[in-house]
Amino acid sequence: MSAPSGHYAVLGDPVAHSLSPRLFAALSARLGLQLHYRAQRVTAGELTGFLARARTGDFQGFSVTLPHKEAALALADSASDTARAVGAANCLLVQGGKLLADNTDGVGLTRALADRGVSLSAARVLVLGAGGAARAAAQAAQAAGASAL
Repeated sequence: MSAPSGHYAVLGDPVAHSLSPRLFAALSARLGLQLHYRAQRVTAGELTGFLARARTGDFQGFSVTLPHKEAALALADSASDTARAVGAANCLLVQGGKLLADNTDGVGLTRALADRGVSLSAARVLVLGAGGAARAAAQAAQAAGASAL
């Protein structure tokens, strides 16, 4: 059996500054996978058409960043409970011509904090921002049992 392979991209505007391609290249090399990951600038006006083409194209999935997180959720064919609760998607999986949306921002935040010995349970949490990542942080804090948000 061969190692998994595929083409992935981070979608955003702007996106050239993203470290995601380098991070995924390092991860792919470490795990021995043949993953190809790039930054793909897609303007708000291009997103609907780009994702329509992506359903039948060469991509297996996308990371989604600003300003597309809310629109990506709306354009997806289905979404995880988390993405729906947050109102934004930061991941799109292309499967069988369909776009499946998820949001991993909150779990990433809580795991990063836990790795540093910080729990959100009973914590007073201040979230600065109002975009998809900020809403994911707020949802994660509530789910973890924060005492105040």
